Amino acid sequence: MTKALSGQGGMSLIEVLVAMALFTICGLGMIYMQTHALFSSSDTSFRTKASRSANAALAQILADVPNLRKDYAYSGATVPAKLEAWDKELKKNLPAAEASIAFKPVSGTQFASVKISIKWHRPGSFLGAGKGEYVVDTVVANFGETDDERDRVNP
Repeated sequence: MTKALSGQGGMSLIEVLVAMALFTICGLGMIYMQTHALFSSSDTSFRTKASRSANAALAQILADVPNLRKDYAYSGATVPAKLEAWDKELKKNLPAAEASIAFKPVSGTQFASVKISIKWHRPGSFLGAGKGEYVVDTVVANFGETDDERDRVNP
């Protein structure tokens, strides 16, 4: 005679399907985390390159302060001659890089505000979040040229 099985003799189809669903959900979560980590690492690399480029431009500007507005103002259209090598290096290091350098006198002082803005396209970015940006905003000495002196020279 055949003995009746007591207890469970194996896994049912439902248990197998539930286990597969759990493994799939966990696997997709891990894939998402890896992808996010890869994009984050890439963005950090581009931000570091933008920081180095902005600091290089600022160092070049600080070495030639008397010619700030004349030789370094740049809105991305026409690259000033003194910044051509810098712009070429920037575009080599960052995808679709755009830069602007603006100067603004600090009213009533001998200083000027210098703002260097660098933007680039983030490869593989989704839903319009495709631009990265790095901005340096600092104040430099203007070597004695006040607002009144500028107005007399450039009415």
